[in-house]
Amino acid sequence: RSADSSAVSSPLFVNAPKSASQKPVLHRLCIGVNQYSLPALNLTSAAKDASDMYDGLEKYCVGSENHFGRTQGSLLTDKQATQTSALKAISDIRKSAKPGDLVVIFFAGHGIKQQAEYYLMTHEADPSQSLKGKSLSGEDLRKALSDIECPVLLVLDSCHSASGVRAFRPATDDLTRSLTDDSTGVSVLAAAMSHEVASATAENGYFTAAFLKALQLGQGVPFDPHEHILYTHHIYSVVFSEVRKASNGKQNPFLNMPWTVPPLALRDVPRE
Repeated sequence: RSADSSAVSSPLFVNAPKSASQKPVLHRLCIGVNQYSLPALNLTSAAKDASDMYDGLEKYCVGSENHFGRTQGSLLTDKQATQTSALKAISDIRKSAKPGDLVVIFFAGHGIKQQAEYYLMTHEADPSQSLKGKSLSGEDLRKALSDIECPVLLVLDSCHSASGVRAFRPATDDLTRSLTDDSTGVSVLAAAMSHEVASATAENGYFTAAFLKALQLGQGVPFDPHEHILYTHHIYSVVFSEVRKASNGKQNPFLNMPWTVPPLALRDVPRE
């Protein structure tokens, strides 16, 4: 500035990483049940699936150069995985989740339909009796998830085969329809169609292994080349192909998202 004129220099834009407090939070609840109160229901890899997913979401999606600044939530396996503890964990998430955050709820275990209701079977479940109050019902989930202030992704590695549930209808399709309507707005990524068995190795379910491969950007995993972001639909493309290959086409994962929900970002992809 002088007595004759004044001017402003051109702005200089500086790209700097956001602090953890400026980034969205990843809220996660991972539930896996190997050991049911009825031994006939027992599974082999569900608890490890939940544990690996719990760790993987933090390892691959959170950090100073990643999409989420921090993560919080609960891991519930076997005897800890009751209807009461699961609903309390969701209630805690509902109190802390803010617009811009993301909630991921993962369940590995049995899912069946009993009469007109559908249930994700928690540790105390006995399918020979009413599961009301003893498993996570579709109504439980609708009430718990409908008023969360950020997007919710429900990931189901369920519909496993075991002698104690073969006489019951799997719940996956009906549960998905009830949760992905516009009033609830939950996105559902499931391991198999309702008439199929979600298979597993001793290490992980086919579905969980493929999901983790996508999260860690394994070979051939797609992502948005412009934004360098891994979205849910990219994860779905991986789990669909990997699970079909591992099961010889007998298991077909599916993704159902309400039309009102924007694409869900899971992690940032490093630029070379």
